[in-house]
Amino acid sequence: MISVSIVHVDHPIAIPLLTTSPGFLNISPPGAALYSNQKLFVNLEDGFSGITNGNNQNNPIGSIYSGWPQNDCNPQLVNSPDGLIIWVTSNPEVDILAPSEGPLNFGKYYNLGIIEYGAGGTSTAAPYVTGAAALMIAVNDCITANEVDTILKLRSKDVEHMPLNQNFKGQIGAGLLDVGQSVAFTYEMSKVNGMAEIRNHIFDRFDFSLNRIQNKLIIENVKSLDNCRTDFVSRNQITLLPNTTIKPNNKGSSHLSINANMAPNCLIPGSSKGNALQKKSSNKTAKLFPNPSNGIFKLNEISKPSFQAENIKMTIYDLNGRILQEIEIKSEDFNSVDVNVQNIISGIYILKLSSNSHIEEFKFIKN
Repeated sequence: MISVSIVHVDHPIAIPLLTTSPGFLNISPPGAALYSNQKLFVNLEDGFSGITNGNNQNNPIGSIYSGWPQNDCNPQLVNSPDGLIIWVTSNPEVDILAPSEGPLNFGKYYNLGIIEYGAGGTSTAAPYVTGAAALMIAVNDCITANEVDTILKLRSKDVEHMPLNQNFKGQIGAGLLDVGQSVAFTYEMSKVNGMAEIRNHIFDRFDFSLNRIQNKLIIENVKSLDNCRTDFVSRNQITLLPNTTIKPNNKGSSHLSINANMAPNCLIPGSSKGNALQKKSSNKTAKLFPNPSNGIFKLNEISKPSFQAENIKMTIYDLNGRILQEIEIKSEDFNSVDVNVQNIISGIYILKLSSNSHIEEFKFIKN
């Protein structure tokens, strides 16, 4: 599960803040004496807060409470430090930020044929992250759900440590979603000559795990501090370039290692040569369905000639090669076998059938 909150993108930061192009909307709610001596700006790029205090135009600071005035005409009734009410999620469980402005109003388009783009909240931010995850799996279908979460954070833009967001440190996740960088990293991670890169970020929490970097990992100008836990495994090389600091506290940890024997792609350890996973095959010797499923599958039509009517060992692995389930299937049960994996988390897994005479592997998705 990935927790998504919002970030604003409407008005690019220019210092000092200006009310002229390429500036920002300067607001002063009528009747709100609280704002009489303040310069307020909205939707500044990379800002978490919807309203920013721009009194110091060289150092804009997001409002502690992100939202709109609770009562324009009677601000003394507002019980918050800056007269604003909370309208968006900010807490230590947030993983990443995504844009909230500019989505197509699909309901209006569908019902009225009107094309209109507007503002939204987390409901419009979350689909950006879902789409990014889909693109990542499309270029590297070996990655696990945990690795998707890790990559999204590692390749996000670090906005938490900007002065603009100083009031929200520790509350707004790893950074601003960068779809291009996340997809590029995922693709490079899968290539035998790839070069996956992590750059320009400060991390002081979160768990990062990447166990299948097929060639090289480069880390530059990154600080991994405090409660941050990292576990990176590469086939050939991990390079730490200048301005990189890895210094966890006693609650954090760091483990960087090389595994020259890493299996290519999704090949399961112990499989015979040539049994790497394939996206499509017309020669399967059994059928696994429905796929995807909520955890209840049927394994039907196991070919007795292929397995020479021998008992079969069925093994279920995750994409890192860890065994999750192992049972024996007797030859008299080849017509139909129930496969129950409701106890595992959502993700992509491998089911392997093996006997002395034949090995067959299936990729399946548990919703």
